[in-house]
Amino acid sequence: MTNAKDDVTRAAGVPVAVPVAWSTTGRTPTSGAREVRSRETTLTSSRGRQGSPERSPARPVGSVRLERIRQSLSERDWGVVCLVADHRYLSTRQIEGFFFHDHASALTAARVCRRVLRRLAEQRVLQPLERRIGGIRAGSASYVWQVGPIGQRLLGGHRRRAHEPSQLFLGHSLAVADAHLGLVQADRATALALERVDLEPDCWRAYTGLGGSREVLKPDLYVLTLDPADPDYELRWFIEIDLGTENLARLMGKCRRYQEAARSEGEGFPLVVWAMTNEPAAERLREAVGRDDSLDARLFVTTTQASLTQVIGEGGSHD
Repeated sequence: MTNAKDDVTRAAGVPVAVPVAWSTTGRTPTSGAREVRSRETTLTSSRGRQGSPERSPARPVGSVRLERIRQSLSERDWGVVCLVADHRYLSTRQIEGFFFHDHASALTAARVCRRVLRRLAEQRVLQPLERRIGGIRAGSASYVWQVGPIGQRLLGGHRRRAHEPSQLFLGHSLAVADAHLGLVQADRATALALERVDLEPDCWRAYTGLGGSREVLKPDLYVLTLDPADPDYELRWFIEIDLGTENLARLMGKCRRYQEAARSEGEGFPLVVWAMTNEPAAERLREAVGRDDSLDARLFVTTTQASLTQVIGEGGSHD
């Protein structure tokens, strides 16, 4: 018997790790990161004021109604719900980019995406945060989504109470999702060959530290691509997204932990890519890594978030 997550990973085509709670047998079924190929379905929706999602009354949902909701979800619906769960938060724009890119026009894609999200919100499968991106003037495109109470029940995982995250946490979460989306879009454009993307906590890696202590690396993403110079070889990457909220000393401390893990693991350790907010920030970290004799500068690639996909596509040669 397959579970909902297995079905989604076969249908959605968005490269993302399969969490430990689900099946991890064999290679990720989204190998090659092929884009979503869901059939377009006729979706119904009610009209909310100014295009906002309708919030259904918080009435109890029994097992029969829950199963009806489950059966009503298309493969694309499941893809949306599972990816929101994996990232914890996704904006309307990001959901549109992952799942609604293959419509005849951008206007059609936006309209269908918002209709689907409105329906999922009415069913309480997803729910929008109170905080918006760009303010209320941005309309429905400003919503940020999390899994709603019915969605949590459908996914069968540990239920977390929905809450409003801090601005800092939300900003970082959406920046990581932007990096993921950028890689998927670059793969669609054949600018790189994306094989796998692991999100937190599946991208974390345990290693043996000094004195035999057990340590854990916590990158934002783990990415597997094909080498542009030789597609028979794979390239492995740890991605760190920095929004300028950590000082240089803390960033260098993270670099030393990566260096320690690389020495512990030996050959085949992933390259560490720092995606900074701007080039001056990238240059500061790049110079600091170069000055530190305890670090092997070849292990680290420092760039900007805007250039991340170019770096990955060029096999780390862009600096």
